[in-house]
Amino acid sequence: METLGSVHVRLAEDRDVAEIASLLTEGAQRQLRLEGSTGWPIPYPLEEVALSVRQHVVYVVEIDGGIVATFTLVWDDLRLWGPQPPIAGYVHKLVVREVWTHRDVGRQTIEWVANHVRDSGRTFLRLDCPGTNRRLIAHYESLGFRGIRVVRAGLPGTERTCLLMERPLTSRTANGPRPASDPPGGESLSQGNR
Repeated sequence: METLGSVHVRLAEDRDVAEIASLLTEGAQRQLRLEGSTGWPIPYPLEEVALSVRQHVVYVVEIDGGIVATFTLVWDDLRLWGPQPPIAGYVHKLVVREVWTHRDVGRQTIEWVANHVRDSGRTFLRLDCPGTNRRLIAHYESLGFRGIRVVRAGLPGTERTCLLMERPLTSRTANGPRPASDPPGGESLSQGNR
């Protein structure tokens, strides 16, 4: 495994909108190429990204100053999970640039999110993924997630099967970073414990 440079997670800003939309488009194109379908529009709409950025729910992952991944973190998900007690954080739209997919960025990002959600007083990290993507499901299972239930999601005519997954957050992950409460400018991911 290649050692990463300085990995940094921060809330996205208006200046990041175009790059995030490009990254989400890249992820949708990769899914289309590998799976034959995608649940996201191509190209990904700038307006939708801009709205989410203004809601302060989109994060970027940077290495040596360049954006290599993005994700959205929300504290409820009525659309897929329905009404729930406030026990989880929900990660969506996690995309790693293809050139970084085999360099541990995805795992480090999930560990950062897991620690951030746990430090926010929640006990589960939840996500959804295409129910037919066995490779992605196996990857999330290797990170401690388990399947909860299958739902149909998407726009009418483009609905697809989604597997809802969750991971219990009982203690800080051994190789994950220790998040503060979103310090100004973001936070670095470190190798090993802090």
